[in-house]
Amino acid sequence: MVEVCKESTNEQRGVFENQIEDGKIGVLIITDKCKTWILWQGGSFVVQSVNRKDTIDMIKQIMGAAMGMLLLSVQCFAMTFSQPIEIGKIGGLPSGGFWIHGAGYNNGTSFQKGEHDKIWNEILYEKGVARFGASDKGLWVYYDCSFEKNRKYWEAYSPKFGDEQQMVTVSLGAGEGDHVDINQIPNNDGVTMYFLAHYGCVAGNEIYVIMGYDKKGKFVKYIDIRDAVRIYLGEKRIGMKGIWLRNYYCRGDSIIIEYLDPWTRNGYTSPAGAFRFKWDDNAQWFGVEHVLY
Repeated sequence: MVEVCKESTNEQRGVFENQIEDGKIGVLIITDKCKTWILWQGGSFVVQSVNRKDTIDMIKQIMGAAMGMLLLSVQCFAMTFSQPIEIGKIGGLPSGGFWIHGAGYNNGTSFQKGEHDKIWNEILYEKGVARFGASDKGLWVYYDCSFEKNRKYWEAYSPKFGDEQQMVTVSLGAGEGDHVDINQIPNNDGVTMYFLAHYGCVAGNEIYVIMGYDKKGKFVKYIDIRDAVRIYLGEKRIGMKGIWLRNYYCRGDSIIIEYLDPWTRNGYTSPAGAFRFKWDDNAQWFGVEHVLY
């Protein structure tokens, strides 16, 4: 309801009432003692006042308050990550076969256990597909060691992680004691992200990858730690003689991955540095910063 100042003249009242009836008026603000009023008409302010300076000052105050509310709204809706939650694992045993924990769906052929593997008490799979997470935006894993004798061992035990159509995939080793922890990263923006942490049976084989679905529902690979290591530390720091990835955690709008460097003075005792992946709301992607401790 729009109230016209009682001290307005009949002519002024008529102007306001006609504009209200025509649906042209959106907001009417009347200052003290009814000396100034502002109409929101046709997407812009229409000023009618006996004191134009007062009106301009009031417009500045209104626009300042509106901008403050807008900035507050932007800050409130900035991406914020919660700590990763483990939802499953996949790994391989020394003499063959994959074990799978926590999958919501798994369709695979069984692998005949060898004598060495009976002590693990695991159900082993030779070839198949599994899904972790929600059915509509899940992380799919394609594994196959059925041709192990005809391929390189690493290729046979490198399941592919990606979307259901295999349009975007990444291979991570999960054999001979290797395994991949599958985590989901909750956030306040509804973006589905999975954090994959590969651990080898030998230190230095760790690989961290973040994949998921963007706001449009497209599956993407956001981060492969090997790319960051290659850029900031060089190709030689990837693999068994490279850095050792350790702690990973979320802080505000960033995902932080710390590493040990056994070839420096830090050695095995404390992290030598970290990669900070900060979310950019405008780009809808991560930026990266390398920090030395």
